[in-house]
Amino acid sequence: MKIVGIIDRAGGLINREGFSEAEITQLFLDRKGNELNSPDLMSFEQIQKEIWGLKTDIFVPAAASRLVSKDQIQQLLENGLEVIASGANVPFADQEIFYGPVMEFADQHVAVIPDFIANCGMARVCLFNAAKYRNE
Repeated sequence: MKIVGIIDRAGGLINREGFSEAEITQLFLDRKGNELNSPDLMSFEQIQKEIWGLKTDIFVPAAASRLVSKDQIQQLLENGLEVIASGANVPFADQEIFYGPVMEFADQHVAVIPDFIANCGMARVCLFNAAKYRNE
């Protein structure tokens, strides 16, 4: 598996060959607050034009709620999308919290792993770390 695109409110990055683990680690270390920080950062407008057309097997909307549109899902489907693993609570641009038209469209076309399942590993990590530090 490889990460080929990252987008946030500051802009984004694309590497069709996939970012290395070292590159992802460096992006994490170089971030400014919770925004991407890279000399290769594309503008938000440019990344919005390009990222939805990338060859994609798995899509992880993980930043904020109610951002992903039906049109964006359709573009990803046209480029091979098979799974959406929701890292954000309610990632789809629906008024409804649990099951709106965009979520329904996605669910009819690909496997959608809901946020409470996709994120359960992080909850375990946070719980483990909290318990670890209490004992020190």
